[in-house]
Amino acid sequence: MNKNQSAMVRRTVSNQLQNRAHFPDSIEGLARYADILIDSGLVPKAHQMRDRDGTRARIVVITQFGAAVGLDPTTSLWSVDVIEGKPTLNSKARLALAQRHPAWDGIRYELNRENRSATVIVSRKGMDDVSYTYTWQDAKTAGLADKFNWKKHPMRMLLHRARTYALEDTFADALGALPSTEDIQAERGEEIEWSPEDAKVNAHADALDAEYEDLPHNPETGEVAPQSVPEPEPTPEEGGVSVEVSEAKIAFLVAFGEAETPTELQQAKETTKQAFDFDRLPRVTQGEIVAAYKKRSRELLA
Repeated sequence: MNKNQSAMVRRTVSNQLQNRAHFPDSIEGLARYADILIDSGLVPKAHQMRDRDGTRARIVVITQFGAAVGLDPTTSLWSVDVIEGKPTLNSKARLALAQRHPAWDGIRYELNRENRSATVIVSRKGMDDVSYTYTWQDAKTAGLADKFNWKKHPMRMLLHRARTYALEDTFADALGALPSTEDIQAERGEEIEWSPEDAKVNAHADALDAEYEDLPHNPETGEVAPQSVPEPEPTPEEGGVSVEVSEAKIAFLVAFGEAETPTELQQAKETTKQAFDFDRLPRVTQGEIVAAYKKRSRELLA
């Protein structure tokens, strides 16, 4: 591609941006932009090379990869990462690109603790919804289950892997060919820096992980084992329900009701479980408390 063709491509991409930012119209212009950025001290650490020439070249190339999917130079520097010499696009940018597409019509998440799976449904105007489910068995088959992030945040990773595939199937024209940064990092066992925009759905996933650890489950498939609920042993106090059990149930319900965020809800559950020895409560009472927790979790996520 010669200089004039390169400038024409970048101008075309720039005109498609909803919020037009300054977009250098030549390689020389990008190089000058890179020098300004270097002098400002605002170059992301991941793009700082050993010398000025290397950093300048890195900035120019990164902005070209960003331009290919409609990102301005500045946004590109915070959205495109390089892993083992391969450019990737982080999840925040991938979701933003899909959401600003004129055919975007929404996204929904469904997390299933019992069979340890995540489903993401992406809607695009003019076509049927695209639903993608990723299970713990899928992760094991792909050799991911023993990786650092998958062991630390299994439900969170299932959700983001399902979202990656659902978005790619629905908005390939917006995302281009760049793979997901977080997926590559997870496969390499690297710590993921999660986007603040994902805090709410991540908190819900983490809460389900905490519940899952308290339940018997199949180590191969990850599915929760069926549980029989025995009849509670009657006690003479308060018509068959002991005062201690009643107090525990009330304490849980009050704590759940006062929680205003998924994180506070999770903390309230853990604190109250320790105070009232949750494992010694009758199974029926445990089931009622878990149901109340899930109901409040849905309310906070609504």
